[in-house]
Amino acid sequence: MAWMAREGSVTLLPREQCGASGDRFLRFLVGVASLGGFLFGYDTGVVSGAMLVITDHFHFDKHEQEMLVSSTLGLAAVGAICSGPANSALGRRMLLIISCVIFTAGAILMAEANSFAVLLTGRMVVGLAIGTASSTVPQYIAELAPPARRGVLVSVNNAAIVIGQVVATLVDGALSGVHDGWRLMLGFGGIPSVAMLLGLLVLPESPRWLVSKGKHDLAKKVLARLRKGQVDAESAVQAEFDEIFASLVTEGVIPAQGDPNRLQAASTTAINGFSWSRIASDAALAVRELWGIRRQLRLGLFLMILQQVIGINTIMYYSADILQQACVAEDKTVIIWLTAPVASGQLVGCLVGMTLIDKYGRRPLVLGSLAGIIAALGLEGAAFGVDLWHCGNTNSTSSCANLSEAHGVCAVTGKLLLFGMIAYLLAFGMGMSAIPWTVNSEIYPLRSRSTCVGIATTMNWLANFVVASTFLDLESAITKPLTFSLYACNALIGFVLLGLYMPETANKKLEDIEKIFRCKTHPSAEPGAH
Repeated sequence: MAWMAREGSVTLLPREQCGASGDRFLRFLVGVASLGGFLFGYDTGVVSGAMLVITDHFHFDKHEQEMLVSSTLGLAAVGAICSGPANSALGRRMLLIISCVIFTAGAILMAEANSFAVLLTGRMVVGLAIGTASSTVPQYIAELAPPARRGVLVSVNNAAIVIGQVVATLVDGALSGVHDGWRLMLGFGGIPSVAMLLGLLVLPESPRWLVSKGKHDLAKKVLARLRKGQVDAESAVQAEFDEIFASLVTEGVIPAQGDPNRLQAASTTAINGFSWSRIASDAALAVRELWGIRRQLRLGLFLMILQQVIGINTIMYYSADILQQACVAEDKTVIIWLTAPVASGQLVGCLVGMTLIDKYGRRPLVLGSLAGIIAALGLEGAAFGVDLWHCGNTNSTSSCANLSEAHGVCAVTGKLLLFGMIAYLLAFGMGMSAIPWTVNSEIYPLRSRSTCVGIATTMNWLANFVVASTFLDLESAITKPLTFSLYACNALIGFVLLGLYMPETANKKLEDIEKIFRCKTHPSAEPGAH
């Protein structure tokens, strides 16, 4: 038996009716590609615990600590924007292979670092790889997945991000008492990156990218491998190929006239040769077309920026500090261990969201997620408000980690903070964690997809950088209650605007999604939008 989504629902069907062989291969493909998400999450999660140990070892000051964190985010933004033209020129698979090599090199540098400069270089190298992979993996999975299962399969990558964060907290806790354990914490990421590299060597390229470059026979072979075992698989593969080809003709990616064999021969150089001038040409062409797809780009950018400005990484990066304020424990090792069950709240939310994203659609999940986030942020703001009312202004001018016992959060507000943090991560995981990535991977035409996803991912990393680097200054300037209230207001604005303007894209072919945005009526007015 096997799970198969059809017409907006998930139905248990005999495996022989849904392509058992192709289904196994697709699961393997998604699993390998999602290791990129695991690396993303692991690096995000490991730095919090590792930094406590590294600071004791090297005696870094606050400025150096901030550089080690922010440099990764900054280079991730660079990697994301460069991945757009590189994806178009090299393909999704090849760029992921390059990302694995870069990440492995960065992990080795960090593990062997004996100075601030070497450690900083390693963090920057890893950031470049993470930014590239975070932009490429959702595209790769979306272009290989069948329409009815695209949402859940792209969400696997998001679940892998959260799993990486949880594993990072466990690794931090296990190695926190080991001599030079921070080297193992940072170097551990090299293991999944090598595993991903080996897996990618046997995986195919995206059939849509292959068709765009004239590799029609190879594209059909990839589709046949993915749909192997389906009833009437040969005609299904041909129909899917024809739809991809017609879509690329409509977009102007390939000529409307001409023998496919001639087109294939004409584009041999594009496949087998690498040229910076070709990358520049492809990028310039895509930029000129951005105005024509401004509706998609506006939605994609809004989702990516919203994901960060509702404060997710203030929760992730400062979870240990909040637990310390909640008087749960004072020992650093205990605090590090306790961040694991907190991070698991987002994992539970992600798993729930994966089961619902194709059954109920993107819109209900993202709106429900934002509603839960607003409530959780309101609870945290209220808890901090009670603390501020009892303790005066001391907390507003102290960092989260340096509050004195006399002004710590009382037992009641501590429990409220802990509950609010878990509720926030649970709500975030159900929708806002995965849907921005899923929607961005499916709303753009192929000709501009790499560029647009690269731009959207870059904005996500830049927003991440801004929020993470301003949180402590912001809560000192306007107090913690107002800081969390600000994030809640951002979530409320997102709830209203997405409720008005976001279309439904679940269970639609990538080619059909493009038609929604080409319609004269607003996308949210399309059938299935509500």
